[in-house]
Amino acid sequence: MDLKFESVKFFNSQEGKNILEKYSQLNINDLPALALKLSKQGTLFSSELTTLLKLRKKSISKFTKAEKMFFTSDSLEQASSESMSQYIAKRFKDTIRDGTVTDLTCGLGANSIFLAKYFQLRSVDINKLHLTCAKHNAIVYGVRDNIEFIEARAEDSIQASKAYIIDPQRIRFGQTKTRSIFNSRPKIIELLPKILEQTDNICIKISPAFDYDEIKQLIISPEIEVISEENVNKGAFLWFGKFKTVKRRASILDAKKTISFTDNLPIANLDTSLELKKYLFLANKAIIKANLLDQVAVLYNLSKLLGNDEFLTADNRGVYPNRVFRGFKILDYSVFSMRRVKSLVKDKGLDRAHILSRHFGIKAEDLRLRLKLKEGGKYSLIFTNVNTKRYVILTENVD
Repeated sequence: MDLKFESVKFFNSQEGKNILEKYSQLNINDLPALALKLSKQGTLFSSELTTLLKLRKKSISKFTKAEKMFFTSDSLEQASSESMSQYIAKRFKDTIRDGTVTDLTCGLGANSIFLAKYFQLRSVDINKLHLTCAKHNAIVYGVRDNIEFIEARAEDSIQASKAYIIDPQRIRFGQTKTRSIFNSRPKIIELLPKILEQTDNICIKISPAFDYDEIKQLIISPEIEVISEENVNKGAFLWFGKFKTVKRRASILDAKKTISFTDNLPIANLDTSLELKKYLFLANKAIIKANLLDQVAVLYNLSKLLGNDEFLTADNRGVYPNRVFRGFKILDYSVFSMRRVKSLVKDKGLDRAHILSRHFGIKAEDLRLRLKLKEGGKYSLIFTNVNTKRYVILTENVD
């Protein structure tokens, strides 16, 4: 059972804090048994208690103070991570420097918390429970005094502000999350013209699986930024007004440093290859989604494979940031046939290998079953397209 407004009030009481602390060290697998035990004992909000403990453990990878925060399942799923929120807040600080910022759909407060380190915030949400969680989380991070929380519809909360950030809900009850900017709640397509009457300094978070053709239909063209963490695209952002400095940007985050690539990198000297060379490089997913493979190829003096939008190739291993590429040394390759692949596996004596299938038409899981290979080891079988033909490539990992 997810949190309810009454349960949040209880967990903010001393009794609630004590019971959360008592069971905070339990393993996540022990929580269902705890819920049953507490329910039989008549403990208040026993199901909500174990839900909150579970969400806190799930959110450790997102937030450094997860063990003290309040979440609901859907707000946690959609929330930006702490590192992403910090990155976004820094872009705000570097661009507009001061003034009041409006977080028009604040959810559990991730973006508001880190923006509030630099700005006064108006944080709006129509969901009373989410707003209560956001207030608590702002206290946890020590920024409550910098945020005015407002329970209201986003459409009714547009007023003069130095800048706006919007993370509209993409979770649809009983359905999969929407990727379309036209299906968000509130609707981006309707909000944007109204906000532009106040300011064009706007940041909108959208699904990382967005459709470029949809963005072309907006009344004003944004900078599109795709952000990845651990080679997973965790968010995409549309930047308007003073925030917009390029057309497309890919940003790769980790705890140490952010690496960014943009479309203003030159591509005049792009080298294309009809054939595989000695090494193969799979670009970070943010680079691929941001359509910046050509720019990155030129920057690192790599060749782009004809008809392939994910892999680059070179005769030298080179020295590249491992967050930008996964590297592979090519041992053997041929035009694909299942007979050839099975022969290759047999000849090399492989019993395990990583399998990558990219725009190939057969899923990696299906290929693994057909080849009877275990996962892991130092080898990778890569199935992809080169010059309109399907290839199987046996490689050794060089990361």
